[in-house]
Amino acid sequence: MLHMSNRIGCVAILAIAAGCASPGARSPEIVSGITTSRTDVEVRVQAAPPSRLEYRRVSPDSMWKLLPKAFSDLGIKAGVMQPRVYGNNAIVMSNINGEAVRGMFRCGNEGTGPSSTVQYRIEFDIAASPVARTGGGSELIIQTRALGTSVDATRSGKIDCVSNGALEKKLKAQIDEMMRM
Repeated sequence: MLHMSNRIGCVAILAIAAGCASPGARSPEIVSGITTSRTDVEVRVQAAPPSRLEYRRVSPDSMWKLLPKAFSDLGIKAGVMQPRVYGNNAIVMSNINGEAVRGMFRCGNEGTGPSSTVQYRIEFDIAASPVARTGGGSELIIQTRALGTSVDATRSGKIDCVSNGALEKKLKAQIDEMMRM
């Protein structure tokens, strides 16, 4: 198994995912060239599908204007990553709105056996991009990616983590609340 010290940026995943034809389409395949001391290696990673939130009565421009406050209200320092992509890379926080960040991601094969007692410090990326929906309104595409490091130093290196959807739900709830105002 090839362990990569460089990870594929959330923005690249989001940009490719935003171009997918439908939510039911196969997850995008990301290609990244990584230079090692011996040779160039082409790594293919199957990206997790992004969260897609539909807002039938909100234009992409209006949604774009809500993102800075929504992230700020959650305590997530973020900014414009690329045109029409808002978020941040390599965020390390212990909690978001009182919920432990480590509970928002699942790392490695944790959950059974000895690995269920390991706790990880989570470093995560989040990117959000509003796009126009066919027929009006907008779709907010949210992509997360995370790495975990053992907090008790029983394991070395970083392992991949996946979102359980809690962070995306918090962002959606924050946007929904702002739209009610």
